[in-house]
Amino acid sequence: MNRIGILLENNNIDPVLVTYCGLLVSASVLVYCGSYATLHRPETALEPDPKDPLFDSDDLAPQSTVERLEKQDAYLMPVMGACVLVGLYVLIKKVDKSWIELFANAYFTVYGTFAMANAFGNFATFILKKAGFRLTRWKLALQKNPPIGNIKSKINFNGIDNDIDQDKKKEIEKQIVANVTFNSAEFSSIPLAVSISAANWYVGQNWALGNVLSASLAYSTIQLLSIDSFLTGYIMLTGLFFYDIFFVFKTNIMVTVATSLSVPIKLSMPRPTTSSSSSSSTAYSILGLGDIIVPAIFVSLCLRFDMWNHYRQNPGLTYASARTFSKPYFSIAMVMYIISLCVTILVMHIFHAAQPALLYLCPGIGGATLLVSVYRKEWALLWEYKELSENPAEDPADGLSNSNNSTDTERKEK
Repeated sequence: MNRIGILLENNNIDPVLVTYCGLLVSASVLVYCGSYATLHRPETALEPDPKDPLFDSDDLAPQSTVERLEKQDAYLMPVMGACVLVGLYVLIKKVDKSWIELFANAYFTVYGTFAMANAFGNFATFILKKAGFRLTRWKLALQKNPPIGNIKSKINFNGIDNDIDQDKKKEIEKQIVANVTFNSAEFSSIPLAVSISAANWYVGQNWALGNVLSASLAYSTIQLLSIDSFLTGYIMLTGLFFYDIFFVFKTNIMVTVATSLSVPIKLSMPRPTTSSSSSSSTAYSILGLGDIIVPAIFVSLCLRFDMWNHYRQNPGLTYASARTFSKPYFSIAMVMYIISLCVTILVMHIFHAAQPALLYLCPGIGGATLLVSVYRKEWALLWEYKELSENPAEDPADGLSNSNNSTDTERKEK
């Protein structure tokens, strides 16, 4: 990094720009890829058709398990975040930091190994499919009443066979209480994930290996968490907007926790040293995973809304993951994320002080989304959109209006 810094300095380029660009590109790629990882067949699309030229066998795979956040969860997010942050701050002041790092790194190493296997598997699947390879898919299912003795689980290759009677297939699916599906690329990613986790543990938290672990954690968290509506999204953005401002500007708690612990809860980029550097040790610029995950949860909702809206406008269209669709809300949200993060970095560089990134990110992506809905005359549609955790056959917008109609009927009957 010394040579890079001096080379840039000799060409009148501020070496720290390399660090900022690294953080900006890494965060933007994670938000973009994480958002696409949340896509699944919307309620407005018909079942995948094997006769469709765009059909892919993976389109028949069930939706991955997600933790859907509702309004009450969004209200509690700043409160829970504050409790965790203050708790860590107290521990840092009262307990030897090495013990905190030991337990935290042990937890994140285990969870991160699964997260890396998931992220690497998804990336390998995408590349191999683009290259024309066909991947074998397995399904590990936990069944209520298995046909063989008292065995409580069974493995199906390539999912439930498509050549059996459809009624029997549905009956089998009803008896499955939990299942995990994976393909050969995802399975092959496990050794690589274990190797990186082990290397990061024994090397002593190398920044590059730590970033791979942190990025995988962020990607998998974005894929796992989703919000059920734009109302929930705006509650989340508003609450965390004030949360971030308070803990960065009014206290030193967030900065202390972020800089004191060497755990994979942030992306770190080394600053190239120059001839004028006062210290021989490497300085790092950091970006907390919260500044990636929180906006990505909202941005991913915009992408799913774009897909839902596309199929709504084209009734009778069968679902295909390879089918392209217009993405006005997702595109503007991504652009505003990048612009807002650039503004955060610029202000931080000018004032040489930590900045609450959500101060710029939340109004940026939230405000831009509202403006697009007004411009496209889809304000009401945006607010009525709701992703249902149950009864997926129901149109999310219709579900809200049907609920209101039923309520009005009950009132009249009373």
